[in-house]
Amino acid sequence: MTFIERLDKLLKEKGVNKTTFLQDLNYSKNAYSEWKSGVTKSYMNKIDSIADYFGVSVDYLLCRTENPAVVDDEWLATPIALSAPEGYDALTEEGKKQIQELIKILPKNTQD
Repeated sequence: MTFIERLDKLLKEKGVNKTTFLQDLNYSKNAYSEWKSGVTKSYMNKIDSIADYFGVSVDYLLCRTENPAVVDDEWLATPIALSAPEGYDALTEEGKKQIQELIKILPKNTQD
């Protein structure tokens, strides 16, 4: 999957057309076409605001992960990356969400 394919998927899921998306973020009318044609990689300096717009991580937009979740807790980022059990990537999105929720509550139980 490419950045443009991921962006199209997010636009569809959010029910937003390209024109509205570009206007909401104050991007030029040609930005999407330029990104799609590969003429420019100008989206790279806008990637944070695009991720924020859709509430997904930059890694998800860049197709580095299938998990759209934004990691809120700094402590959470490294342990998951280092200790994800074998087969985690093969889980459904729902299964991944359940595991992430369990991990989020773990510190609350271990700090007592």
